[in-house]
Amino acid sequence: MNRRIALFLIASIMFLSLYLKSRHNGIHSGKTALPASELPVEVVQVSGDLIHPGIYEISANDLTINVIKMAIPLCPEQLNNLNPRLLPPLQPGYRYDIACKHTQKRPLVALNKIPPAQALTLGIPLDLNQIKEAELELLPGIGPEIAKRITEYRQKYGDFKTKKELLLINGIGDKKYKNISRFFNSPE
Repeated sequence: MNRRIALFLIASIMFLSLYLKSRHNGIHSGKTALPASELPVEVVQVSGDLIHPGIYEISANDLTINVIKMAIPLCPEQLNNLNPRLLPPLQPGYRYDIACKHTQKRPLVALNKIPPAQALTLGIPLDLNQIKEAELELLPGIGPEIAKRITEYRQKYGDFKTKKELLLINGIGDKKYKNISRFFNSPE
């Protein structure tokens, strides 16, 4: 009987300690680079001469300079020479490359689109009118032939006005459309 009580108490203590550790304490640590499992839709990538390159969550009010400061450039003294108004605005799905090692007295900031393969991994919608044939093949159910038909359709008729136009392409029915349409940011 005493043995059962002891086991019950040990199990209760272990459960209680695990429960308390898993509870959210309400303290937010601020913005940081996010692990892939917690990525929101609105993300940018910051790379280059940084201590913390990576994927960062952004909101509509964030400035490029703030995200650069979060990533901690290797040339912090040069940040003072950087005019925030001259930086490209933050755009979800883009990569900001920071270069400190050059002849100017301020870091250089280059803006590039996140490659489609990485965007898919991060859950960032792709632009149906910009994606290349080889990149279309990354989508589930799209092989070389359907990818070719999509790009040929786009060349012949111009940019897609809506995602629904994909249904006009031979080899894309309702089931395949439903499966791939979620990967594009084009209007319904």
